[in-house]
Amino acid sequence: MPHTFTRDRTFWTIALQVTILNFYLGGFGPAQPLLRADQGTSLTIAGLHGTAMGVAAIFAGLSNSRWVHYFGREKFGCSDFRIATKTSWIGMWLFCIGVIMFVSFKSVGFTLSATFLGGMGTSMVINNMVTRLSHHFKQATPLALPQSNGINSVGFVLGTVAVGTLAGTAIS
Repeated sequence: MPHTFTRDRTFWTIALQVTILNFYLGGFGPAQPLLRADQGTSLTIAGLHGTAMGVAAIFAGLSNSRWVHYFGREKFGCSDFRIATKTSWIGMWLFCIGVIMFVSFKSVGFTLSATFLGGMGTSMVINNMVTRLSHHFKQATPLALPQSNGINSVGFVLGTVAVGTLAGTAIS
């Protein structure tokens, strides 16, 4: 096993994708009471958002291999970006659509659907992250994976801090 590796474009793309997702996940939990207050729903209805995300994760886990086999792991034409899994980018698009829906609409039906889409996209990216890093870094995977996860955890902490800070201000 090598003792070093080069953090290239692939490493940073994967790390930043998951950092963005973790920012959302870090803010999701603390935002639930705020969402409940905005929507005027019961604890049971508000809790369905976490359930929607959990069901989406299960669905993504069950269907991920089919998505990867269908869309493949083809290159995007750039020699620097050797293994850009299409499924991860599809997951990022689902996540983005879910987040836009989540912040744009106030209705419970929309926010539940948005949470499902966001959770589906999140799980698809995370499911493929380890495979992408392992394929790209081969023998250096034991170094690349924990370093990527360390970067990713910053997003989770910042998401939690951001929601807490905004909730305590007039911006709310």
